[in-house]
Amino acid sequence: MFVENNKSMLGKLKNRLSFLGKYPVHPQWFCQNSRKLLEKTIKHQITAGTVIDLGCAGKWPAGVLPANCKYYGLDYLQTAKNLYQTTPDIYGDAQCLPLASESADYILLLDVLEHLQSPELTIREIKRVLKTNGSLILNVPFIYPIHDAPLDFHRWTPHGLDNLAQKNDFSITTELSAGSQLQTAAVISNIAMTKSVLDWIEKKHPAALLILILPFYILFNNLLGWLLGMANNKKQIISLSTIQVWKKG
Repeated sequence: MFVENNKSMLGKLKNRLSFLGKYPVHPQWFCQNSRKLLEKTIKHQITAGTVIDLGCAGKWPAGVLPANCKYYGLDYLQTAKNLYQTTPDIYGDAQCLPLASESADYILLLDVLEHLQSPELTIREIKRVLKTNGSLILNVPFIYPIHDAPLDFHRWTPHGLDNLAQKNDFSITTELSAGSQLQTAAVISNIAMTKSVLDWIEKKHPAALLILILPFYILFNNLLGWLLGMANNKKQIISLSTIQVWKKG
């Protein structure tokens, strides 16, 4: 099982190598492009008002919002304390929000929906807290390893999100796919090989010597995914993540 947290070897390595994220020798290089697309979407959608960030972790969206926005990050106590070592503005459960009805202009749900045991409860709570004509901006991974275990329950297709929105009377105003199918394949291959090499190192297996060529393997995958990805602009059937904007009528 792949577990990405601060206690795992892979989690520690990820933290130490985070500064390489903008370079193609990083296993998740293409994830940086996904983050940029998400930042662009947030900047385009939010101009002013009250913004609630559910599952806020390090509260990075606060840094891309206009100055006239009121931003509040909400996270679960155990997650903030034990997993991310962060301090949200509000402690709470996304499935039972400690917020007044129709109190938010925008709600962010970024890489959170897959971690909820009862996602429909959260969507109903979001609908209650949003003002009329308010918007939910969400991002979910389509293909990604198990992370934040054991609180990792779902993977969503765009059609699954569409169905969830319709059942709760939201209209979808924007849908974007982050990462081409070849870029996605590169990320998954890079993570799988990195995790395997770390396992071999831990077990003192002879295959651990592949650590010497791992950077070149990652670089090759990333450059190949980048070059061939530009040559295929048809609709992609595999992506890293899906970004949607829902509007409450």
